[in-house]
Amino acid sequence: MYHRVTGDTSLELDLRYEHFYEQMSWLATQDCVVSLDNAVEYLQQNDEASTERKPRFVLTFDDAYRDFHTRAFPLLRDLDLPATLYVPTGFIDEPLRPPISRRIAHAERLQPITWAMLEELAASPLITLGSHTHTHAELPSLGDQALEEDLNRCDRLLEQRLGRPVDHFAYPRGVWDERVERIVRERYRTVALAGGGGVRRSNFDPCRLPRVPVLRSDEMRWFKPRIEGRLIYEEQMVRSIKSLLRRHGSGYS
Repeated sequence: MYHRVTGDTSLELDLRYEHFYEQMSWLATQDCVVSLDNAVEYLQQNDEASTERKPRFVLTFDDAYRDFHTRAFPLLRDLDLPATLYVPTGFIDEPLRPPISRRIAHAERLQPITWAMLEELAASPLITLGSHTHTHAELPSLGDQALEEDLNRCDRLLEQRLGRPVDHFAYPRGVWDERVERIVRERYRTVALAGGGGVRRSNFDPCRLPRVPVLRSDEMRWFKPRIEGRLIYEEQMVRSIKSLLRRHGSGYS
């Protein structure tokens, strides 16, 4: 799970481009990256005799920052790596309101992708586009009607602009509860979470896809163990601390 790959802000989810380049180049040499649709199709097969043991990875990007088009996509295209981009459509319409939960220096650098850029991405066989809501609100805070309206607005804009239905979804800030999950499950083919390790056929749920956040501090020595799930307990601790700080109104993101 990536967000931004320029590295010109203080956000931990804003990787330096040189680190992102190194990570993608290594993944390309491993021949291990597959599209989200291909991963789901494989995991839904009832093939107990399969001898496949090689790890496979799906690349996902949240929030649709402009540098996905200007920096990430050109590299992915050169390396022939598929990826999924989750789009909060309200950010495109209101560029001065980036989907972050605290103020940071140089927030003006957090520019959204444009609709013209999204149309170009939609035409690429490497890119899958998904919903990330319209407002990027934490969904448990919304009532049923407001939640449905937020999802409807995002899906409608993406379908009208890009000419295709929206099959995939990711929770803003990885926050959800049973009520939200019940509503979301009825709408999308897959739903992505934040945090967690890998999946196998035996525990595969397309509406609970775990993702491993790749952090600014993840140089190659930490990147490999992180994506292999060897830092899962560290991630669980970080999520617990964030949840505690959120409940106390710290605004930590």
